[in-house]
Amino acid sequence: MSPQSRGRKQQRGGTDRGGPPGPDLVIARAVRDACRELDRIDDPLIAEMYVSETLGVWWGLHVVDADPEVIFGEALVAKAATTRKPAALGLLRCVAVLGTERQRRAAAEAADALAAGGVAEPAWAGAVGTGRVRAAWAYGDVYGDQTSVLLAVERSGVEHGVVVLVDHTLGGIAKDAFATPDPSGVLGDLRGFAGPLVQVRELSVGEAAAMLYPAFAASDAGPEPPVSEDFAANRALALSRVRMLGPSPAAAPGPVVGRAERQMIVNGFLAAPAGRDLPAQRAGAPSCSSSSARRRTAAGRCG
Repeated sequence: MSPQSRGRKQQRGGTDRGGPPGPDLVIARAVRDACRELDRIDDPLIAEMYVSETLGVWWGLHVVDADPEVIFGEALVAKAATTRKPAALGLLRCVAVLGTERQRRAAAEAADALAAGGVAEPAWAGAVGTGRVRAAWAYGDVYGDQTSVLLAVERSGVEHGVVVLVDHTLGGIAKDAFATPDPSGVLGDLRGFAGPLVQVRELSVGEAAAMLYPAFAASDAGPEPPVSEDFAANRALALSRVRMLGPSPAAAPGPVVGRAERQMIVNGFLAAPAGRDLPAQRAGAPSCSSSSARRRTAAGRCG
């Protein structure tokens, strides 16, 4: 084999300097860089912000016939699991809070395995993912185009917050998000902007969850959503705080219609012009299951 053909064969393996690096090289670099950076960090929030930014590198990336959360995100977990360093264990602890459901599960198992094998935990790792949402506020104008939601999170006596901008003119997507070490200061700024056309109001945990879960789902659903430049970097951290609100609220079921009310609706429909010409065999009241009754339309039909 000539030196030229040997070089071409190596380049086909993903080392061609003229093309983009392959997933394996991207992940190796990401874990190496994360270990270097996390070694310098002594604050759990800063660690989470760094890992959130790392996970945001491939968020929304389009890969033909592949899921970037698998070829990059899950590969990151697998690579860190084989790296016997405290910083790699810290990286896994962060992904166990910030990643997708599959990434969180795999990262937690890998982190526990490293710890059981004698790898030391970073001092900040035990605080990652802990805390509670102490309060939530909404800020927006009376026209309802956009709403900013501030979540104040208390952790070991120290507060931090996240702010999420929900754009209702774009289908209710989460358009921007950022973390702040001073939620009280942000709230003070928002209250300073309040006026006849701008409102600041406190939200219950349920109200905040009902607004934010669908907002992040909408941002994740569309190709190339019109989000801010920094949204991808902050998304995982902000969404982890939304999960502190509790499970995603289920859609409220429709009203349950009793038999007497249903019969009145049917009789009214049959007496109307649209129902008068129905065949005789359909003139009786239709039989609706309890599930179909929940999907009854305003016209009285069973779905």
